Amino acid sequence: MAFDIKALNEKTSKGSLATIIIVCALLVVTAISLVIVVVNSKTTDKSTKLFESAFVQMLEFNEQTNVYSKQEMAPDIISDLDAVIASYPNTTAGARAIFYKGYVYYSTEDYNQALEYFQYFIKKFSSSPLAGKAYYYISYCYSAKNDNDNAIAILEEFEKKFKNSHYISLFDLRLGELYEAKDKATAAKYYKKIIDNEESSSQKDLATKRLTLLENDMSL
Repeated sequence: MAFDIKALNEKTSKGSLATIIIVCALLVVTAISLVIVVVNSKTTDKSTKLFESAFVQMLEFNEQTNVYSKQEMAPDIISDLDAVIASYPNTTAGARAIFYKGYVYYSTEDYNQALEYFQYFIKKFSSSPLAGKAYYYISYCYSAKNDNDNAIAILEEFEKKFKNSHYISLFDLRLGELYEAKDKATAAKYYKKIIDNEESSSQKDLATKRLTLLENDMSL
């Protein structure tokens, strides 16, 4: 049987062309991916540097011992944080800027504004390492507004969503303290949960002390 050299050459040519097209497509995809990585890297560097300038002020802000000094510093810090949020809203730096803006408002006793930013943060950045802290501050904002029911609700919401969080013992202690005024049995339940946990935590001693006082109808 004779080989059809012409047909064979055509098949080989088509196969080579297909291979070239695939290789070219892969090169284009790789090039685009590299461009995206470079652009994202540059964006991250810029956003991080911009956030760092605000964070340096935050360190000094935290050293202030009275709310009036913090209130004087707050406008400049918030202005810098706003610059990060406006320029890089969907970056890690942008998320941190939103959290710390809430923190500045909380620290200067503007609880309504603090609630607004913390609540926005937990909705948009629920997987952030700062999410647990945001929930915790929301609870204190509500308590400052004499709304302990919502202070409890936000902590219980966190515990349902993030059962394995390392913040659970801290939240349990806070829930126990909040429940003492309205439901001592539930307060005791949260303290016992901390005490019975095999993992050690800084909250165990406090929970043991508060449970003892609660069982003896005493207060700190």
